[in-house]
Amino acid sequence: MVGLADMLAPDEIGPGPAIEPEAPPPLPAVGERRAVQAEMAAVLCLAVVPHLFHAVILYAGVKFTRPGFGFDMLQLTVMSLQVAAPLLYILWRSGSPLSTFGLLRPRWLDAGSGLLLFFGVWVANTLAWPVAWSLFGDSLLAGPAENLRVGRPQSAEDYLVFVIAMAANAFAEELAMRGYLVTRLRQLGASPWATIVISAGLFGAYHIYQGLWAGILVTLCGVVFAAAFLWLGRLWPVVLAHLLLDFLAFLYV
Repeated sequence: MVGLADMLAPDEIGPGPAIEPEAPPPLPAVGERRAVQAEMAAVLCLAVVPHLFHAVILYAGVKFTRPGFGFDMLQLTVMSLQVAAPLLYILWRSGSPLSTFGLLRPRWLDAGSGLLLFFGVWVANTLAWPVAWSLFGDSLLAGPAENLRVGRPQSAEDYLVFVIAMAANAFAEELAMRGYLVTRLRQLGASPWATIVISAGLFGAYHIYQGLWAGILVTLCGVVFAAAFLWLGRLWPVVLAHLLLDFLAFLYV
């Protein structure tokens, strides 16, 4: 015959065994630890570094009636880091090799290809501006960027931070608009022409603050860069061409 003690659960007739605290999860393997560290770095670049930059500037008591050239270039560098660091992490964790997105080991041929791209776009731009000016004048050429124009480098420090900012910006924009976007559009089944039009259109659209005609020229530049990236499969030539065009835009326009 079953007794009462047999019908009750152990914890109903007396204290059960002490509950052991749950052991912490084991440390991830070395490869996974590196992935977590890279993830943390990407998130910090996105969420912390920009605020930290401004906090340090304000804490140091730097006063700006209008931000100086060096400050503007540092800010552009931070903004570029916000784009490039998380995007590099996403590409690294995508399962595809970075070479899929044009990130191969640089070689001297990249420099030659980049110079040819730069020269071709520069010649076309030089010929197009006078024609547009004679046809449309200020109404098409001027834009809100006139009020946002920064100064020019005056000291060795200014030139150093200028070069760093221009390189960071060119890399971040080309990584996003060509390395990432062009590759993903092609993987999703877009035709080469559709890929070029979409990536170039978006590239020109967010430069429209420079004026309508500048937006058109940037769009055409995006067409050339996207086509070159599809043909070469390498990011560095378009980064170099972009960098040289930015130098001209800031120093001589």
